[in-house]
Amino acid sequence: MQELDVINVRELEDFLINECMYVGIVRGKLDQLCRCFQVQFAAGRDLRPGQLGNNLLITFQDKIKWADTMSELDKKHKKEAEERLEEVKKILSLKEQ
Repeated sequence: MQELDVINVRELEDFLINECMYVGIVRGKLDQLCRCFQVQFAAGRDLRPGQLGNNLLITFQDKIKWADTMSELDKKHKKEAEERLEEVKKILSLKEQ
């Protein structure tokens, strides 16, 4: 946080929102529970359109697709785990009665 000249997490959140998200440099989700920022989009600033070779661009696209797939699988797994947890809770509550 010293590099960004912010003192606390609140200032860091304000910086991300006001200086990055509103300007369109990044898009993402602030997760206060996990204390992280999940980047969904980041604007490039060093390359002009057409400067990347097609192979490199395809590699980037493949990595993005892989990350999206892993994110969806993680969400699916989390949902399944939560559903299983609810089933176990129901079974335990029935046994207690």
